[in-house]
Amino acid sequence: MKNKAAKITAKYAIAFVWLPSSSSPAAQENGPILARSIPSDSVAVFFVTPQRRDAAPAAGEPSLSGLVTTLLEQARTMGLLAGTDPCTRAWLDSFTVAVELARFPHALVLLDIDASRRQDGGHQLSRLAAAVVVETGGEHALLERRIQHLLNAYANNQETILSNETTSDGTRSVIRDRRLPQWAAIHWGSIGNLYVAAIGVGAFEQIAAAVKDPSKSLPADEWFANASRDVQADGAAAALFLNPERLTRRVDARLGEKIRGVQSALGLERVSHALWSLGRAGRAVEIRSALRRAHRDESEILAGSRFRGVARETWVPEQAEWFTILDISPRSALRGVSEAYSAAKSSSGQERAREFWSTVQSHSGVIIEQDIIAPLGPAIVIHDYPPHAFHLPLAWTVQFQIDGDVRRLRSSVDRLLEYARSELVKQPGVQLAREEDGIWYTSYGLAGPALAIKDRWLMVSFSPHAVRQAVEALDRQSASAEKASGR
Repeated sequence: MKNKAAKITAKYAIAFVWLPSSSSPAAQENGPILARSIPSDSVAVFFVTPQRRDAAPAAGEPSLSGLVTTLLEQARTMGLLAGTDPCTRAWLDSFTVAVELARFPHALVLLDIDASRRQDGGHQLSRLAAAVVVETGGEHALLERRIQHLLNAYANNQETILSNETTSDGTRSVIRDRRLPQWAAIHWGSIGNLYVAAIGVGAFEQIAAAVKDPSKSLPADEWFANASRDVQADGAAAALFLNPERLTRRVDARLGEKIRGVQSALGLERVSHALWSLGRAGRAVEIRSALRRAHRDESEILAGSRFRGVARETWVPEQAEWFTILDISPRSALRGVSEAYSAAKSSSGQERAREFWSTVQSHSGVIIEQDIIAPLGPAIVIHDYPPHAFHLPLAWTVQFQIDGDVRRLRSSVDRLLEYARSELVKQPGVQLAREEDGIWYTSYGLAGPALAIKDRWLMVSFSPHAVRQAVEALDRQSASAEKASGR
């Protein structure tokens, strides 16, 4: 059971990242691209190798990063964002930065963290050391322009102190804000072909030291080097490294207890090191895992083209460029994620969550675990058909296998979403709508995401039209298979 929960953890942690549609750039030995620039004593690292199509789109092919940046810049120039609240503008800027980072190999690094207790039993951040490391090939101008925009938008001459520091590695910029804790200084600048932005005392220096001295970087760690080979992390589209043991040592006893509770709920108890990778094997996307649990090493393939030992490409539209099949018990997954969320919350937060779901179930008449989760089968298929016009991250189709009564499941989903729709109409913002053919979708200017229950699958995609296209493709594929078999 615990091994199953660990699989669920890995799949949820890795499956929902931007999957590549083409081969990755050349890899380095003993780890993903950029591993040699990451300190070996890091707590967590998320490596991303970008899609080639967004880094260098073909002539006439739309670029997501170019489109988003152009639209937002035009909106600012025309004053269309002047009326938006600061939080919304911050989210838009964060999204733009994330999209632009997707052009380059990059790593998000957590070096150190601690939090102090609040009176309600929760915690608030009291120390953080983290960094974003980007391999630009020396072409730093794009990131520097983005940083300058952020300074213009958020720096305050009365509260902000901006300075430059010269070190043996070159010049870097530093910003300190009187409104923030003293440890929250931000440093940024280039280190050779890398561009680094770091927050926290000593974070920039740690990255620079790892770049200068390979013996201080992740590939020098024997476990990481072996695990990287096991999960084929070299050149993978994404990889996630965690060191839960190091994390619990660096926080107070109460927060450490919370972290261990989350680990247990996710099936990662006694795990001191973990590495997951996501890469291509033909048309299939494989998710691989390497764990050190109680001084023993475990590695396995968690997802790919096979389901319980049998190739299942007939579950995927033949037009899809990539797909992956996950073997997950929805009930176990829900319980594990729910328990992990609860373990991470304060006691008051746990009580509010219980009250919310109790209200939803009592008013809708739907017991979520019994009426919606239980009828679902263990297979989840994720693929990229139909393709989104701008290749938006997460704009995929997800198919949840149905093992139980399809009509009963459809009725339960309808009742739950009808209740949600009746609540959403009471306030502005995202709304829910249902079309005549049974497709539900969210609407906030644009229609989507959407879901429908068709035959033996609960289908979710980025728009009602996308759901219909995916359903029609599977129907044609099933009809063709039946005809070929002579039925």
